[in-house]
Amino acid sequence: MNQIHFLRFSACDNPMQLNKIGNWVITFRDIAECMPIQLAITHVIPSQISDHLQLRSLYLQQMQNSLDWQMTQLEYTENTQAKIITRDFNSSLTLNFIKQLIHEFKRYDVELSYFSE
Repeated sequence: MNQIHFLRFSACDNPMQLNKIGNWVITFRDIAECMPIQLAITHVIPSQISDHLQLRSLYLQQMQNSLDWQMTQLEYTENTQAKIITRDFNSSLTLNFIKQLIHEFKRYDVELSYFSE
């Protein structure tokens, strides 16, 4: 059974009202009137995750509870072949990235937490 992964933002940190947090830019993926709303969190400066991978973007989709956002896709640039790849959310690399993202957002007083079902 596949787990579904989420980020929960605090009530005062609605990601639709945020546009830049440190070196992260938050943009709408589709027209805002489309439901469910989808956001992309993209690192402005390439972020080296491993010897051959750089984080590109994390895509989120709003859930019924407006504070919860399902992580739908995580894109990396694979340096040796210069192509974009996606990763499984259950990998240790991805979970380490999520911890780093939470820590970095906290530095800018944006509170979020991770959970899965």
